[in-house]
Amino acid sequence: PVCLVLSEIPFMSTWFLLVSTFSMLPLLLKDDLLMPSVVTTMAFFIACATSFSIFEKTSEEELRLKSFSVSVRKHLPRFTFLPRIIQHLFIISVITMVLLTLMTVTLDPPQKLPDLFSVLVSSVSCLNFLFFLVYFNIIVMWDSKDGRNQKKIH
Repeated sequence: PVCLVLSEIPFMSTWFLLVSTFSMLPLLLKDDLLMPSVVTTMAFFIACATSFSIFEKTSEEELRLKSFSVSVRKHLPRFTFLPRIIQHLFIISVITMVLLTLMTVTLDPPQKLPDLFSVLVSSVSCLNFLFFLVYFNIIVMWDSKDGRNQKKIH
């Protein structure tokens, strides 16, 4: 479903799809599909970065958070840093996914914790997915509020 909004919200959609692929890391390792998935993930990321210019589309309007930000600014006038926070979260998320992938591939887990890396991958993925749950719900709720106030033109 997120692929359907890739052209509308390219930055967040690309990020979500990267996390979705990362969340399958233990399964990909088990099936010896790490290299194909790394290559296709990198190709996907490069294609999105060049085709959709995802790093240039991180303003409130392009993230579809303008109406949400305006609502928050009524109570917190200095709330102007949301796009920067999202950009920083993206960088932290990608670095975490890359490091965890490298650790999973190169290091052996402790004998007492044989599933350590799988649990870490699941935990990082869960945190990302909770963030996306909140984000996409904010978009739906604030878009529906704006939609009620707009008159349809026939």
